[in-house]
Amino acid sequence: MRRFHGKTAPAAGTVQGIGRAMALCLAEEVANMVADDRANVEAAEEVVNTATAMGQEAIFRKTEVSTVVMLSPEHGRLRRYMRRLR
Repeated sequence: MRRFHGKTAPAAGTVQGIGRAMALCLAEEVANMVADDRANVEAAEEVVNTATAMGQEAIFRKTEVSTVVMLSPEHGRLRRYMRRLR
């Protein structure tokens, strides 16, 4: 059952560990995903490519979510982009 089909979900810390596992689980459940990580761009893009190969729309944004990014203009641009993916 695809509980989140047709939705867009953010996936933080997609390079390794729990963040990567969550991103790949979202790719199985979600139509669209915005992956972010602050460090390893190549590894995060690999997760996006995997999600795309699963038939999902996914993009990568290099972001530091533990700072005030959520209040910054970048966050507003990201939210607008996510709405367009729906």
